[in-house]
Amino acid sequence: MEVLLGLTGKDFTLIAASKAAMRGATILKASDDKTRSLNNHTIMAFSGEAGDTVQFAEYIQANIQLYSMRNDSDLAPAAVSSFVRGELAKALRSRKPYTVNLLLGGVDPISGEPSLYWIDYLAALGKVPYAAHGYAQ
Repeated sequence: MEVLLGLTGKDFTLIAASKAAMRGATILKASDDKTRSLNNHTIMAFSGEAGDTVQFAEYIQANIQLYSMRNDSDLAPAAVSSFVRGELAKALRSRKPYTVNLLLGGVDPISGEPSLYWIDYLAALGKVPYAAHGYAQ
């Protein structure tokens, strides 16, 4: 159904997402892309409420790309995850929180170390070797 999966290996991070957009047991769309490439080293997969996920993902993608253009360098996955967590926490304390769960992964451009971050809608962040969000059969 609606699931995000991620794992890290010796020199890679792998993230997979289902393409089904669902509401309850009903599949609304079978070809929904739930991933965003944030920069050359980092990718984000998201699930949750349809409007929240797309709006939040586009907001994060635009801000990470803006940082890269302004500073002429890409953020490492650890820095991106901290930024994402901060934005989710800020929204959570406002009147318009995002109902979005994320897996964020990539390879550090300097050290070459792969990393995977599990982030939920309450802005909990954890660096993990493997992770999942959602449910599937």
